[in-house]
Amino acid sequence: MRLRGGAPADGARNLSSDESGFALVVIVLLMALLVSLGAVGARTAQIELRIAGNDLRSKQALETAEAGLEHAFALLSLETGGVNAASDGFNDELAGGGTGGGLTSLGALRTLDDGNPYRCNQLSEQSGDDGYCVRMVDNQDEVAGINDGAADIDNSVYLVSRGSVMSARRTVELRIERDPVHDCVLCSNLDFPLLPADIALVGGFSTDSYDSRVGAYSPMTAGDGGNIRSNGSVTMTGALLLPIDIDGAVTASRDVLTLLPPVSVSGATTEFAPTASYAAVPPCGPPYPSNDGITGGIYNRSTGILANVGLGDVIRLEGGTSDEPKEYCFSAILMTGVSRLQVDGPVHIRLTAVSTILGIINTTNVPGDLRISSSVTQPLPFLPVNPGLVIGAVGGELSMVVDAPNALVAFVGVVNNFYGQMIAGIPAVVGVSANMHFDEALVEAGLHRRGWRELRNHPPT
Repeated sequence: MRLRGGAPADGARNLSSDESGFALVVIVLLMALLVSLGAVGARTAQIELRIAGNDLRSKQALETAEAGLEHAFALLSLETGGVNAASDGFNDELAGGGTGGGLTSLGALRTLDDGNPYRCNQLSEQSGDDGYCVRMVDNQDEVAGINDGAADIDNSVYLVSRGSVMSARRTVELRIERDPVHDCVLCSNLDFPLLPADIALVGGFSTDSYDSRVGAYSPMTAGDGGNIRSNGSVTMTGALLLPIDIDGAVTASRDVLTLLPPVSVSGATTEFAPTASYAAVPPCGPPYPSNDGITGGIYNRSTGILANVGLGDVIRLEGGTSDEPKEYCFSAILMTGVSRLQVDGPVHIRLTAVSTILGIINTTNVPGDLRISSSVTQPLPFLPVNPGLVIGAVGGELSMVVDAPNALVAFVGVVNNFYGQMIAGIPAVVGVSANMHFDEALVEAGLHRRGWRELRNHPPT
């Protein structure tokens, strides 16, 4: 309402002033809120950037730790002979708290905050304290008594690698395993003087060698690496039309006897030699794993037994890679009739009980692609006892490696040609007309990855 002359009333003027003041307060409050939101947003952005940075550094630390494993694995893969190879297990690397042998050239020696020594190095773009540190740890492989952390008896250990990038730390562990290396096609571990012989060869038996890395076996290019090695004695009994022909050396820790000619040995014959050492195969169970990759047969995980179903059943085991063969752990494989066991790629079968494996088919024809290791121990094999491992061929042909250093191992049926290597407590090859061809590729120890994991909240010891 206005008075005469157009002047606003006092009440109207006061109302307009109040509205302007209120609007100013609202604007100030809104600006304060926006400033607060901006500060919160900036703070949140800083936190998120910090989290992202920490996450990036953590991932980089993990990649750095994995690079350390790769560096160590590559160095150990170069060891193909001499004291650093499988003939010495990993004892040389376990020296110096797990920093010796092939790890020596990995990098500088440092003691980290867990009190353990490591070999340390850096990636090309890293500096300061960033980088990886690696050591080897024993796998508690002693069967009885206190474990000796500086002694490897089963060719299996752990590599531990710690990666550091700024404040980020990650630790990873890789179990690795070397194949046993012995320069013999037929190797006998046990010595029982009460037996007539620990290795008894009869007419129609021969040995020689070849290299599967070069190509398939050919008698025209066969080598003289078909060595026989016994920690007991060796007897050879030929026949007029069934000679014994050893294209290699014969070595025994007791005597070597030729009972009947014709017997031919191209290399040296050595008696009363020092005994050879064969690493015991540790049991892989129980409990037994799921053993994924089996087609055919029937597998009972509670008992660990794999058996054929029906007389013509074909059991196929999925293969892995040369660096990481597919592992299977059974108490026993029990096969009957004309069943078959087939592998199409690198496979390592571990057994803990007496087994009969028939109709073995290794489609790659590379002996190292099918390894059977048995932890069965038969202390008195000269008594009536079933062999710890019975193996049979398809068409008389076998390509494989057998590692059963404390068991009686026997062929079943006719084995015309065996390619690879047999390490047995005592090999029961008497009466079998067999030609055994050593694969020289087995002299170079294969190094395999057996399981990776990240260590959290429990530093390695």
